[in-house]
Amino acid sequence: MRTAACWQDDDYDNEDGFDVRWMQAMVAKLCNQLLMTNDQPPRGVAFQQIKVPQWTNTLVENILKELALKNEEATKPDQPGQAYKYVVNAFLQQNVGAGLLTACATYGEKAMDGIASVKWQSDQLQVQV
Repeated sequence: MRTAACWQDDDYDNEDGFDVRWMQAMVAKLCNQLLMTNDQPPRGVAFQQIKVPQWTNTLVENILKELALKNEEATKPDQPGQAYKYVVNAFLQQNVGAGLLTACATYGEKAMDGIASVKWQSDQLQVQV
């Protein structure tokens, strides 16, 4: 079983500001690709403590690659948009019923800056990006 819980912020305009929904969908897709098997039906990969740093690094690197592509598209002359700077944090732990709590505080221009958070989990793992 996999789930992606996304918090949505309707204050951000997808055309002029940070596209929160695109970001959340992209992160959920990357989590599914990295942490789900190709079996039918798909299931979560087994938790292996030794692989947690590798999974976390791979997830953050892939998110940054997708964001870099989005920045390239946004700065083309025929596309309205602007380039952004990104900070990506990812927490990954075994799903044993324990809570995974994070907090974030930002200071920026609400019209142009944004934050996206995605909680993803399978029967073996839970991730917060």
